[in-house]
Amino acid sequence: MKKLIVSLAFAFSISGSCHADSGVRDSIEKMFEVTDMQAMLDASYAQMDQIFSQMTKDKNITDEQKPIYEKHKKKFHAMLVKSMSWDKIKEPIIKAYSQVYTKAEVDELIVFYQSPLGQKMLKKMPELMQATMQVMQETSKSIIPKMQALQQELQKELSKQS
Repeated sequence: MKKLIVSLAFAFSISGSCHADSGVRDSIEKMFEVTDMQAMLDASYAQMDQIFSQMTKDKNITDEQKPIYEKHKKKFHAMLVKSMSWDKIKEPIIKAYSQVYTKAEVDELIVFYQSPLGQKMLKKMPELMQATMQVMQETSKSIIPKMQALQQELQKELSKQS
């Protein structure tokens, strides 16, 4: 009888936590709808295409090399869309949000995103992300040679110990 009571108590505690998780999940999915998360993901693909195109300009690709670059740009885009489709990343993103935010916090975010300021933020986000990515790209240009030098230094030290 004691085992039965303990088992029932355990079962009820599990079902209660699952219910809470579904409440958080429902709120997160509603937030994704309000923010049009899937459209933001699609916009990020376009931004990555622009970055790839900018790389083409930065590397002074010749007219003869452009078709090769374009071919690889298309391959990159196809790989990105396939590997990071909304269907593939939705569940891990929901899990991440549910680990960081409570249901109450997600509900507050929904209220914010439905407000005029929240809507303005959502509309301006792609522009902000593009500007941020450009800053990161410019910054990384100066860091890459330093990273390569550090990597060479590491390789030299490791080879001395071999």
